[in-house]
Amino acid sequence: GMYFGKDGLVAAFTASRNGDAEGTQGALHDAWPLLCALQPCNALVFVYDGVIYAANDYRFVRNLMLIGFFGIFLPIAAAGYYAAHSFVAVWAAKASLNAWRCGGAVWLIEWSMRDLWRHAGGRDTEAPRGNAPQASEGTSLLQ
Repeated sequence: GMYFGKDGLVAAFTASRNGDAEGTQGALHDAWPLLCALQPCNALVFVYDGVIYAANDYRFVRNLMLIGFFGIFLPIAAAGYYAAHSFVAVWAAKASLNAWRCGGAVWLIEWSMRDLWRHAGGRDTEAPRGNAPQASEGTSLLQ
């Protein structure tokens, strides 16, 4: 749906009284397929952010964002700027950062904290075993 409404959406958000919005509209048209493809990943990122915040694991979010910004976003954005001077390169960097965030969040919630969630949900009668994180402990490998 969003892909096919491209012309109307781009025009609605870039309308100019002077009629000089063609450059901006062209850049958005170039980046539009990437922006559309990002939406499922973005949705997962924001849902998992909420779950991580509910678990009070702000340290994990901080570390994930710092590593992602300096290790993924910044190098890709810089390379895209210097190599292509492209608006699409900025969005590719943002897409990479969100993919990193999504992967980290899925790892934390679905694998690292799985025993904790099962125990808290009442599905297990025994406490988490081994090195499973406890609610008051940091759950991050990135601590």
